[in-house]
Amino acid sequence: MKETDYWLADPDPERVAKKRGEGHGTWTIWNTNPISQAWVRNMLSYFSHVLDPNSWDTSLIFDGEQGELIRMTVPQARSLIRQAITLITNQKLAFKTMAKSMGKDTMNDVRLGDALADHITFEQRLDEKGEELLEMAMVLGGAFTLTKWNTAGGRPHTTNDDGSILYEGKSEISILTPLDVSYEYRIKDWNDMGWVECRVKQNKWSLIAQHPELEDEILKLPSIQSFQGSNFFNSVVQMEDDYVWVYELYARPTPALPAGRMMMYASDKCIFHDGANEYGTIPIEPCIPEKLTGAHLGVPFYSSLMPVQEMMDICFSAISTNNANLGVTNVIVPRGANINVEQIYGQNWISYTPQQVEGGGIPKALTLAQSAPETFKIIEVYHAHLQQMANISPALRGNPPPGVTSGTAFATLSANSLEFLKGQSKTYFSCLQRTMEHAINGYKKFGKIEHVMMITGKNSTAIEKAFTNKDLENVERVSITLQNPLMQTVAGRIEVAEKLIQTGSIKTPQDYLTVIEGGDLKELTSNETTENDLVIAENDRLMDGEKIFALWTDNHGYHVRKHKKLLDDPAVRAQGKQVQLVMDHIMEHVQLARQNDPFAYAMTQTAQIPMGGPPQGGPPPAAGPQGPEEGPPDQALPLGEPDMTDMTGEPAGPADMAKDLLGRAR
Repeated sequence: MKETDYWLADPDPERVAKKRGEGHGTWTIWNTNPISQAWVRNMLSYFSHVLDPNSWDTSLIFDGEQGELIRMTVPQARSLIRQAITLITNQKLAFKTMAKSMGKDTMNDVRLGDALADHITFEQRLDEKGEELLEMAMVLGGAFTLTKWNTAGGRPHTTNDDGSILYEGKSEISILTPLDVSYEYRIKDWNDMGWVECRVKQNKWSLIAQHPELEDEILKLPSIQSFQGSNFFNSVVQMEDDYVWVYELYARPTPALPAGRMMMYASDKCIFHDGANEYGTIPIEPCIPEKLTGAHLGVPFYSSLMPVQEMMDICFSAISTNNANLGVTNVIVPRGANINVEQIYGQNWISYTPQQVEGGGIPKALTLAQSAPETFKIIEVYHAHLQQMANISPALRGNPPPGVTSGTAFATLSANSLEFLKGQSKTYFSCLQRTMEHAINGYKKFGKIEHVMMITGKNSTAIEKAFTNKDLENVERVSITLQNPLMQTVAGRIEVAEKLIQTGSIKTPQDYLTVIEGGDLKELTSNETTENDLVIAENDRLMDGEKIFALWTDNHGYHVRKHKKLLDDPAVRAQGKQVQLVMDHIMEHVQLARQNDPFAYAMTQTAQIPMGGPPQGGPPPAAGPQGPEEGPPDQALPLGEPDMTDMTGEPAGPADMAKDLLGRAR
């Protein structure tokens, strides 16, 4: 292959692996790159309260020649990071799938896609992995998800003739550190990346079982422990290290590489797979909230807190050293005072020779443990500065400012903090959304064997659902549903529930508990939103010249008012056919409103049985203005020319006298 040829298009996988392997030698934490040094520094600082202590019986560090200096770590910055993570990830992940409106029943496709997204979220513990992803992104500046299809995952499906087991397969999601991902960082847009490589830990004995022809080469591979790779801390416990690095190279389809490329290898002589990129894309997604200008590298949020944190630790260490060494009372006593010091314990006695001092024979206390008041004040300044930089209100940490008592106030403070953290949360949720798309696409592309998953309903009942990749053909996109910040605190949810009771949106105890438990508020307003969607769709069809039928269950007043807006446009009024269709449809609602059984209609609109109970022997609710043999049973036929007398609202006879909700004459 010539040097001018594209290295990824080289048909020899050994040459490709060798070229990539040249960079693996510097793929460690001990290089001179300032970005990677920041990764290591932040990681060690973030976990310093765990990594620094060198004794099992204390969390303090004793320095100096005789251990007289105390180094004390008070991880306030880490606490603020954890608080920010809690604020962002406080809501349950809820994914919604979208399907193409063609071919199959799209409603069933969406239901299946939503159930599969819930299944993946639960089975892959995506809530927990999401916290790990966000924490890593805030501490190291970036993190990545890897979503790939595992043919040996899922339930056993059948046994082959050779005795091997064929599994269903499943999409698996893992979290990678920035030290585990290699790419061309000078490309700003991730969608423009031609290739991305990552490394994953694999058990060498499992690799030998899967690739017995490569056993000799696999045994030659250095273990991760001997490799001294990044983000790996050697344990003091002696153990067998059976894990090696396996590199996964993904190249997206491009004009220079039409089929893309996917290669898994451990060395240039140990190649497990090489072929076209069957994913059709790069299944690695970044979570980098703040990018370095001109590069696709992250700026760690934790780095802005570290200087203040380090100064706080210095101040705490100074105070602690002073009190530990000099906190015990020191008594100075002149020589010859004839005091038996053995009679007083727990104190340090210092003998001295008085120099013509009046009353020199009296023992005195020597105060040495006092620390400068400025040291305590500067700690308070540092602490306030940390909270200000992290924008985490003291109220969210159990110390509300004076006057902050209501749920709305707490929710407002939460909203303010989330607004400041919007860059972090937006990138986080966007990464998880694209990750879920990769996971579902894995089932669409590779899930040819029938899968069975458990679908759990709201009543905690579970049913089994069988499907294959053909059932997911119409599923195209995935969206993620986010909660209002007001719903992310208990006080805020109580405040919302009380407001909804006052407005009549909460009608049952079940609705109240749904709000308190942080349920989806859209469920409470689903009737109103779905009816609004219906009216909008009807207006579109009426303008297209399509005849629309009304039903007795419609909110007729709402429909009439929304349909009337079409006639407010002079351009529409100039179209005689559309005007007639709109007028006919409006009159259909008017006629149905007059014929409706008030009792049944009241239940459909209020979800409650009206006072007084059901009428005795009353007529069944009307299904529409048609006769017994006209049109389909659940649709109303359109009327002809509108009855202008009816439109005036004047009563046509005694039967139209004013009545109450149940149709009783007043």
